[in-house]
Amino acid sequence: MRLLEADNLVFNSGPRGLARQVSFALEQGAVVWLKGPSGEGKTSLLRTLARLARPLGGEIRLDGARSSAVPAVTWRSRVAYVHQKAVLFRGTVRTNLEKAFTFHIRKSHNIDMQRAEGYLSRLMLPDDILDRDALTLSVGEASRVALARTLMVDPMILLLDEPSAALDPVARRALGSLLAQWVRELRRGIVLAGHDEALRRQVPGQEIHLPDLARVTLSSAESKQRDFRG
Repeated sequence: MRLLEADNLVFNSGPRGLARQVSFALEQGAVVWLKGPSGEGKTSLLRTLARLARPLGGEIRLDGARSSAVPAVTWRSRVAYVHQKAVLFRGTVRTNLEKAFTFHIRKSHNIDMQRAEGYLSRLMLPDDILDRDALTLSVGEASRVALARTLMVDPMILLLDEPSAALDPVARRALGSLLAQWVRELRRGIVLAGHDEALRRQVPGQEIHLPDLARVTLSSAESKQRDFRG
């Protein structure tokens, strides 16, 4: 069953008016790896799939529905983008986890703190992490808290940008174990940009090499596209 499809999707892949075109299908329980050196557009593609950047051509479909037919707020509740640099808010880690349930689309849901503690523990975070000031966490700790917060809202698809970049080998193995189990449960899939070969062996999947994708030359107007929230 196809959860997410990119059909001749054209996305901005650099600052010089360059774009690339890609087609792929993310099946239920599957992982798609985006490979390539820095600057080839991995983050841009993730942001386009998350509808944080406007596609320049082609189509994205979620569960068979075209992106134009799915409200942005619904799309982002089902397709969750986790940036390489974690975005945490002032307050404790507990407050940051609870914040995910304050948005209108999730106000009817209550956070399961026991489940949250389970994710944090599996990601090798210390027992007192919930009461720590989120803004004092290390980069690796913050990235794992951000991932746990995302998992708590039960997305269908995870878009992960270099999720293991700031982790030591033990934490990386823990991350791989959690992701490998998560993607097999319910109707889930992962699109992951990264260079971590050890993580790829734990969480194998289809590989898309961005340098091999067709290049598209943009007009000057198209190359100046801005982020959008639609």
